[in-house]
Amino acid sequence: MTTHHSSYYVDHSEAPAPLLISNGWTDDLFPPDEAIRFYNRTRTQFGPSAQVSLFFMDYGHQRGQNKAADLDLLHAREDAWFDYYLRGVGTAPPSGQVETLTKTCDGPSAGPYLAANWAKVAPGEIRYASAAPQTVLPVAGDPIVGQAFDPITGGGACATASGSDQTGVATYRLPATSGAGYTLMGSPTVVADINAIGPTSQLAARLLDVAPDGTETLVARALYRPDVNAGLTPTRQVFQLHPVGWKFAPGHSAKLELLPSDVPYGRISNGQLPVTVSNLQLRLPVLEQPNGGVVSSPAPKLLPAGYALARDFSRGR
Repeated sequence: MTTHHSSYYVDHSEAPAPLLISNGWTDDLFPPDEAIRFYNRTRTQFGPSAQVSLFFMDYGHQRGQNKAADLDLLHAREDAWFDYYLRGVGTAPPSGQVETLTKTCDGPSAGPYLAANWAKVAPGEIRYASAAPQTVLPVAGDPIVGQAFDPITGGGACATASGSDQTGVATYRLPATSGAGYTLMGSPTVVADINAIGPTSQLAARLLDVAPDGTETLVARALYRPDVNAGLTPTRQVFQLHPVGWKFAPGHSAKLELLPSDVPYGRISNGQLPVTVSNLQLRLPVLEQPNGGVVSSPAPKLLPAGYALARDFSRGR
């Protein structure tokens, strides 16, 4: 896999050729994570002079909507990139720039939003905390909800399902938004004490938008294999859901679910056992500036042992 599959493992002793990398928020086959990982390493290794930029929107494989106006904008950026680097026409694109459009279900995508680099794409953060332990049971989860959000046979990027809580699933509901709402832009982050007693258990995370009528729409998802504690003291762990751009409209609320699987998108793990989660924090990066109220400044990042922040983050964004 590391030798032949991913461009991340190609020899990077020299700076790459100029790169404009695009991915779809709703592409469940190729979400933006690896593009961001490659971008962060390149800028960390070669500095801001490395010509690598990002463009994210709602397109690609299922569940991408591939709106014509969004594709036209991306193609215009690609044409300008090739004009400059292959034909010597126009001006040099800004190094490190990140351009995003949001996923929408009721009209044109919002944006484009521009940031100097990935670390600056979301100046604010919505935070939620829940200390109470919740246990994710091995066979929990409503298959009807999972089917609605399946990339291939489900209802697409804007599919809806019942927003009711599911038995045996760890569920966390944020307060309904007020004012103008807020715009998620980036990777929802989960920090929690996790006790997994089996070596093959997993957590399937889904972030959902629950509308005032009680229906929910999938915003982001992830599959995570927690550290094994064998019934001893839980360990503080951190993982992220795939990044996305999405507006939580006024009156809507964000809901996080931790399930044993996300069938049929992600299969049930062999030997799944109960997983207990406590002292959970959910951090949502948002476009809105800190306002002394709901929107806070981003909290210091929790790094697992052996990890380091990318250059743009370690230098104060």
